[in-house]
Amino acid sequence: MDDHSPIRNSNSTAEANSSGFSTTISASLPSIAVVEAIARQEGVDPVDLTPPDYELLRDVVDPDALDALCSRSDGRKTTVEVRFSFNGYEVSVAGDGSVAVRPDPTDRSRTATR
Repeated sequence: MDDHSPIRNSNSTAEANSSGFSTTISASLPSIAVVEAIARQEGVDPVDLTPPDYELLRDVVDPDALDALCSRSDGRKTTVEVRFSFNGYEVSVAGDGSVAVRPDPTDRSRTATR
């Protein structure tokens, strides 16, 4: 794979580039997509993202609020974007519910423990 080759399946895209690895996942709920994206980056099953090795999403952001902000059931477009750090990754959730994660360059604990 070259430095910018995407890996695709039915609901996700992963792209390697010089700034790290980025994963984009669209799921039925943005909160689920966040957990799935982090699990994919970590190479683990989403149910294995548990303390003490991992933060819980609810300890970082309210999953219900995230879902309400970033998933539109009325079909209207929204320009909202929610960004936060979670388990050593920069997470960006767009108003259409899509999620992108990339390694957080400011989180030094990730390289020391994993």
